[in-house]
Amino acid sequence: MTNDFFQPKPCNLSAIDDEGNTSLFLLRHGLAEDPSPTVSDAERRLTPAGIAQVKEVAAKLDFRNFARLAHITHSPLARARETAALFRDASGLSLPLEVCDSVQPNSDPRKSAAHFATAAGDHLIVGHNPHIEQLVCLLLGQGRIGVQACLPPAACIALERFSPPAARRPYGYWRLHWLVIPLPHEI
Repeated sequence: MTNDFFQPKPCNLSAIDDEGNTSLFLLRHGLAEDPSPTVSDAERRLTPAGIAQVKEVAAKLDFRNFARLAHITHSPLARARETAALFRDASGLSLPLEVCDSVQPNSDPRKSAAHFATAAGDHLIVGHNPHIEQLVCLLLGQGRIGVQACLPPAACIALERFSPPAARRPYGYWRLHWLVIPLPHEI
């Protein structure tokens, strides 16, 4: 008797939704410059390795997943803005970029989770840790800020909301659809 559990399964990065569910795509910015006394945190840009990471992840994706997006939302920090523009260019999607102050590194993920619990349509957010990691945990039901996922630079994760908020799940019921990360390489 063979055990199918250990057999490799093909990774399906095809279109997520056939039932009108909301999809939330979270993209962490690529590797950024180290902090410096001469460059503010908001002005830190992507390194060449960070640019390569974003392009690598974008090349792995099926952009049919993003067909229902109206825009790409990103934090006002330079590294997120650059990541959003690189991703848009790689996708071939002619989507506007929109700045959102509430997706910065130390933004409250509970506010974001509450927003997406009832938001209509699909959304792509380009942001930062710890905000993105904490948001993923809240939506997937961990419910505590202290618990975090571990998302490396340029990781792109797709979550799908398949049920609205309920008493025991104030952010609704979400499932992880896929996660794409860049291969590790020397920096």
